[in-house]
Parts: sequence; C-alpha cells; structure tokens
Amino acid sequence: MNLRSLRNPPLNIARGKHAEATQDCRMIMPGRRYHLETAADERKNDRLLLKSVIQRNWSRVGSGVLEKADGKTEPCFVKQYIDRTGATHRDHLRYEHDGAQVAASALGEIVIVPALLLKDEQRLLNIFTQVELITVDELLREDEHAFWQYYPLLLERLADVLAQLEASTSLVDTSSLPVKVRDYRSRGLALNFKGFEIRNTGYHLPLTSCNGNSPTILPPVVMFDFVRPYLAPIEEAAAKLLISIGLLNWGKPLSRFIKGPDIDMLDMAHHYIGDWTHREALEAELAMQRGFRFDAIKGANRSESSLKKIGLRSIGHRYLGQLGKWVENHYE
Repeated sequence: MNLRSLRNPPLNIARGKHAEATQDCRMIMPGRRYHLETAADERKNDRLLLKSVIQRNWSRVGSGVLEKADGKTEPCFVKQYIDRTGATHRDHLRYEHDGAQVAASALGEIVIVPALLLKDEQRLLNIFTQVELITVDELLREDEHAFWQYYPLLLERLADVLAQLEASTSLVDTSSLPVKVRDYRSRGLALNFKGFEIRNTGYHLPLTSCNGNSPTILPPVVMFDFVRPYLAPIEEAAAKLLISIGLLNWGKPLSRFIKGPDIDMLDMAHHYIGDWTHREALEAELAMQRGFRFDAIKGANRSESSLKKIGLRSIGHRYLGQLGKWVENHYE
C-alpha cells in the first residue's frame, strides 16, 4: 500500500490544517513524530515519523517510518480512522485489524497481504508494512494494454483465492467470527471479508514488461483493506468480486463512468469465477452496492456532496441498470 494507490479523490492536508481535535483523538499531521500507544510491551518505545497524509472519504492515510526501540527503522503505511467530516470510526480500526490478521493466515501463501505491524487505539491508527503496488483500477486507467495482458492470469489467481476462502473454515480458526445467514441457496459457508473486492487488489511493483506476447508469469498479487472478517456463503464472496469487477468503470474519468460496465471484462470474469456464485447472490450484492453508493455520499463540503448526488442520479442509475441486465442475461 502506498499513497499513489488511493482510489478516492484526494484532499492533500497541509501541516497546520484541521488542527482542532475530534472527540476521541487528534488528526495525525505530516512532519511529526508520535510515541505509539500500543498494548505490546516490547513496542511501547516505538515511534512513528509521519511523512505525508491524505484525507480519503472514510479515513486518513499516510506513509512514514516506524522507528523501533532497538534502533531499526521500517517504511510503513498508516491509516487513521477519521473521515472527511471529522467523525471517528473506532469500529473500523478493530475490523481492519482483525481482517488483516485473518487474511494473512488464510491467504498469505497465495497473495501478498501487507503485514499489520502495530495498532494504536488511542490515536485510532493501524500501521502496516509498506508495499509498493499499483492497484488493478489504477493500471486500467494508466495502461489499459498492460491491464488486459495480466487480467486473465489475475482471474485465475482470484479463482484460487475463492477456493482458499472456501477451504479456510477447516484450515484456520474461524470459531470467533460472526456468521451471516442469507436467504439464498449455498454450497456452504466460507471465510468472507467486507472489503473483498477488485479495487483492493493490485500488483507488486515493478511490473514486468508487457510488450509483445502476453506475460506467462503473473506479477505478485497484493490484496489489502479486507476490513471485517465473517462467515457467509461462498457465493457471497464471489458475488462481491464479480460485481466489483463490473464497477471498475465507476467514477473518474467521466468517460469511463458514462460508458458503464465493461461487458468484455465481465464476460471474461464469468468464465473464470462465474460458477462460484449465482443470480440471487449477485442481485443481493448489487442491491447492497446501490444503497451504499447512493446513500453514503461524502464530500469535502455540502456543495461537493450535492454535485456527487446529481451525477449519481443521472449516470449512476443507468450504470447499475446495465450491470443488473448483465446479471440477468448470464444467470437464470
């Protein structure tokens, strides 16, 4: 994870801005050192030198250096759970902490899961190993040729991830995880994550050249921002993945948003992972995304939020309608 991999429109926070405290904690600021408040006794003298911070919709993220008590240093990625409105989200701190640990145990041999280094509950911080990556949606927008070169190989790997999620109920301890009961038929429970989607997937940098023939080796795949782990039908995990692929054109640039879902992209994903889910699970996920994207709209101010709502009414409904039609055409 790094600062070039932010999917939300960034608001660069200059030093000294937003100096007021929230109810629970103060916003972290670049250029400062923080003595970390951690439950691990051996890490109580560790410090964080914060180099940069960007405000996202639901959190503040940054890069820095973890200065350990033994004199060693380690580049790190930092996430503070304060949203654009200044509200704090202590539950998100816990969910992402748990998700990172469970995902590392379940999927660490298939994909790279950035290691969780420390948690500072007082400042609402999770600190992760810095991983240089380019996300799948960034690659699509920056080098579409490279995106399509790697895409079939990525789908093969994601099919392996789904198989591992299904097997994880017997491979890792899931006894403490909540169980989500769904109304539709299922082949069985599997490990699920709230943040399991294609935009939270990327490739470790540097990438190999995509000139000429298709690459025969997939770059190391990185998955992150898993958020809350839980048990639910395997069809839900596959539906989250497939619908998120259909939403890759959502947002900027406007030309992609107006275009709607990429049908070729969806059809190829259906070939590799389509059998892991069914229409009921896909429609449930699509309904959830519709509610989330239309109801939970955040902006830097009221005017930005209003503009986003207008854009969603005129373009978003059409986009989701096209995605729903694709589901209807491919699943009985």
